[in-house]
Amino acid sequence: MFDKSVLSDFVVLELAGDLGAAYCAKLLGEFGAKVIKVEPEEGEWIRTFGPTLANESDTSPLFMYANTGKSGVSIDPAISKDRRRLNELVARADIIVIGADGHRILADLGHALADLARQGKIITSLRAYGATGAKAGQVGYELDVFHSGGEGALLPGGLSYELFPDREPVKASRHLSDYDAGCVGAINTLALILRRLRSGDGAVSDISKQDVELSLGRVTIDRQLNQRIRVNRADRGYDFGGIFPCIDGFITVRPTQDKFWAAMANGIGMPELIDDPRFSTRSGRESNGRELDVIIREVCSRLRAIDLYEELAPLGVPVGYYADAEALVTSEHALKRGDLSILSQSGHDLMVPRPGYTFDGNPMPPLKAWPETPGVHNAEIDDWLASAESSTSTLTTSAGDRKIEPHLPLSGVRVLDLTWVAAGPYATELLAMLGATVVKVESSNRPDLFRQMAGNDTPGLNSSARFNSVNLGKSSLGLDFKTNEGRALLRDLALSADVVFSNYRAGVLENLGLSYDDLKAERPELVVTCISNGGRGGTDPGYVGYASNFNSMGGLGHLTGYSDGPPTEVRDSIDLRVGTVAVIGTVAALVDVDRRGRGGSVDVSAQQAITGLVGDSVIEYQVTGERPHRNGNGLYNEWPYGVYACDGDDEWLAIATHTQQERDALGGVVGIDLVTAAQSDAGREAAERQIRAWVSRRVSSRAAEELSLVGVACSKVMNGPDLLDDVHLAERGLLRSVKHPTLDDQIIVGAPWLIDGASPELQCAPDLGADTDSVLADWLDLSPNEIDRLSELRAIEGEAVYL
Repeated sequence: MFDKSVLSDFVVLELAGDLGAAYCAKLLGEFGAKVIKVEPEEGEWIRTFGPTLANESDTSPLFMYANTGKSGVSIDPAISKDRRRLNELVARADIIVIGADGHRILADLGHALADLARQGKIITSLRAYGATGAKAGQVGYELDVFHSGGEGALLPGGLSYELFPDREPVKASRHLSDYDAGCVGAINTLALILRRLRSGDGAVSDISKQDVELSLGRVTIDRQLNQRIRVNRADRGYDFGGIFPCIDGFITVRPTQDKFWAAMANGIGMPELIDDPRFSTRSGRESNGRELDVIIREVCSRLRAIDLYEELAPLGVPVGYYADAEALVTSEHALKRGDLSILSQSGHDLMVPRPGYTFDGNPMPPLKAWPETPGVHNAEIDDWLASAESSTSTLTTSAGDRKIEPHLPLSGVRVLDLTWVAAGPYATELLAMLGATVVKVESSNRPDLFRQMAGNDTPGLNSSARFNSVNLGKSSLGLDFKTNEGRALLRDLALSADVVFSNYRAGVLENLGLSYDDLKAERPELVVTCISNGGRGGTDPGYVGYASNFNSMGGLGHLTGYSDGPPTEVRDSIDLRVGTVAVIGTVAALVDVDRRGRGGSVDVSAQQAITGLVGDSVIEYQVTGERPHRNGNGLYNEWPYGVYACDGDDEWLAIATHTQQERDALGGVVGIDLVTAAQSDAGREAAERQIRAWVSRRVSSRAAEELSLVGVACSKVMNGPDLLDDVHLAERGLLRSVKHPTLDDQIIVGAPWLIDGASPELQCAPDLGADTDSVLADWLDLSPNEIDRLSELRAIEGEAVYL
């Protein structure tokens, strides 16, 4: 059984002043690590950012959510006693998580990151634009970072774009780029812990929040750069279906497959539509999508969203209602699964969202309180520093005759990949980027949906650039599950793996005899990870789900869009966010295997994985009694803070100010007194007009350059070609060209991190069955004659051109 306190004897020092770094440290703390958060005596800015708790602590829901389970220490570096305490904390820490403030603090103390790594420490750095490259160290906030990653140019699409085609693009949710980066930081840290346990080596992980956002947008970026498809807010993404208004809210529905469409037609009481020649085939539905949407919209307008969901979901229709904070906090399914935890503090009994993974059917351990005031644990930590308990690092080499490459922390880990489409494939792609050997099991009889989306002039299952985007660095084994020999092989492969990873619907893996309970007697150290719509357990009986459902039911869609418009469909990147969260649980389980020799099952609710990325809104609702609502590009009372039209067609600039110094700098460039303007609504409106006018006279790149030079956080709202031409990204090596066996050279998005300054080399996705023979020989020690026999029985497929 998995030990959910696998990091209980690890010490994490958080020197952040940064939400992404704080969330990373929180995730490590949920696995039992002792997290010591260092703040200035007045407290970090996140404490009072947004609505605050009306008591003497004046603490914001954002701070509460991002800092559960931590010990709080206040430090004034000008005081010698505090500097000694800080140096002792650095010396005793196993892991140091830093934001921009942490870089300054460590430099002031005379600690070089590389020197700390040579001492065996793991340094995880999260900054807006990373620690290397042309924009290294540049100030950035969630608004400009999100829009610098390529996804902002696509939002809001669908119904919002139909209603407001001339408005500015918007970010997704709020704080999303920080939570995204925190998740990647946790993955890197856990993987480096595993490498440190085996090799004794420390490391510096450099995470750029921009890189993380770009990586999450890789499917759409692929369409732009490799398929040369122009993508913007006018691109609905769906030929039919999507978001529809109901009496009491909104619903999203995606009846793509014939069986989904038949179930929906029956569910809405219009079975005659099944055989209607306009809609009887998928191609017909796509060609007549607008007519079909008119019918669906009329039906939805007469019903409540929850009633429509409860009617269609049991029939197997991919459907979801747009959940707000109240719906999330009262979810019976999430509560029964353990995806909501009760935390009593500051006079409130709060339901706090968890990240979305459970282990062996059990929830994560109970949450502990956030540090209620700066320095609340000073005395306790001083006693701990003086004790023998703190004197020995736990990061000692435990084993490993496996060769561990410096920048490949999962080298030697075997992953059997039973995933398809996007969420699962991206998760296993991240594992491959960390050095794992990933074998994707697939069949031409039921090929991956992305393999079928060639989207170019080259036909065949080996010609999909979209498939390539989420299957880099893997091998492919062709296998037919439906044959007895194929199923026997699949079981043998699972028993030869370290991780079995799937995103089948709940129950499918069990039917194949590949759950952890099925395999643990023969391989107790195996980790089996499953992603599904609502996860196993709870009250959800295993309904079908796509990214659009995860987005709506998870609460992110409700927080995305214009304040006077509908919620927003956030598409492909949602799947990839789910995959990212699943990797956190998987790598934590691998650490437990290495330390204790026990494996287990990791079950991931895709909906809850998304809810974890809007968790502060759930706390805010409980504290204030008000449901957080979408607000375009706005964030609380931050101002100026928005997206402005530049000179050119569909050219936009995101500008974010947080400090008075930044507002003064912006006002100096634009030629306005923002201090005076902020004193009245009329003054703000006049200043907004001046900012819009200043930006509109400049091309986006020029405007961004002028503002960046004076320390104002800003970014062009990037699209694919912008990203390819970006000097900073080129210096970090995130986008690169690789050879593809069937297509022309492909531009790929690499790993969203640098470890010790290096990024892993990656190969294109494999042709279907390209590695069947070599995998069977390597993993199962099968002879050529045995492989030939299995091929004759059609249990396996070797490399071929599938048309």
